[in-house]
Amino acid sequence: LALLQRRLAGAPSGAERERLETKVLVGEAERLLCQGLVRSLTALDMAGRLVAKKPSLFNTEKERYDQRFGPFFMLVYPAPLYYDNYQESTAVEGFSAEDLSALAAKSFLQARQVTGHVLGKKLGLTGAQQERVEAVHAATGANLVAMQIASKNDVERLKVSFRFEKDFAILRL
Repeated sequence: LALLQRRLAGAPSGAERERLETKVLVGEAERLLCQGLVRSLTALDMAGRLVAKKPSLFNTEKERYDQRFGPFFMLVYPAPLYYDNYQESTAVEGFSAEDLSALAAKSFLQARQVTGHVLGKKLGLTGAQQERVEAVHAATGANLVAMQIASKNDVERLKVSFRFEKDFAILRL
């Protein structure tokens, strides 16, 4: 909400303000969905509920980072995320699988609340925006339920895969 208020501080009123508000809220919901997915996968991996991935013979983590993030170094803004900062920001020492599961569920819940707000207010959505917000809303709901099930300690080893709904990954247990 603070981000939204900062972004809209100098915005004009009326339709333009509504359009900017919608854009910021949808972006925030998508960010929360992605954050929840990363936390979910990390928690499931820590809990031993994912099939162990085979070690790559050709790529180290640093090389994969360079391949994935290299193109962003050509941009002037935002400042690039250097490998050391990437490692630090993705470190999960000090967190348990249960902590990360709870954080993932919280991210999904927050994203669902944001999309629910946008859908409830009909904040100047075009047809394409409406579809996108509905897809994020559906993905966050499905992922929230999946994480609630997966975080139960009495659930035996789960096979986790994904399905995609309008560009968004949904955990399938």
